Amino acid sequence: MMLFVLGIGSSIAKEDWPAKQVELINPFGAGGAADVQARKLAEIISKDLGQPLVVRNVTGAGGAIAITRYIGPSRMAIP
Repeated sequence: MMLFVLGIGSSIAKEDWPAKQVELINPFGAGGAADVQARKLAEIISKDLGQPLVVRNVTGAGGAIAITRYIGPSRMAIP
């Protein structure tokens, strides 16, 4: 499972998007198969976007830390 921070197919897409680097959050450790695949994907997509796609390996808690980084800690609160 990789959390991919790209809104591909969005009906609200802008012509100049993205205006800055895009982050791909990988909930697995560096050096593994998922990391290698994420970096290859980032290399290919960054050419199409014209912006760097940066792979961030965020491990721990069975992927919960990566999800929290993606959606933000305030949205993870349990009522």
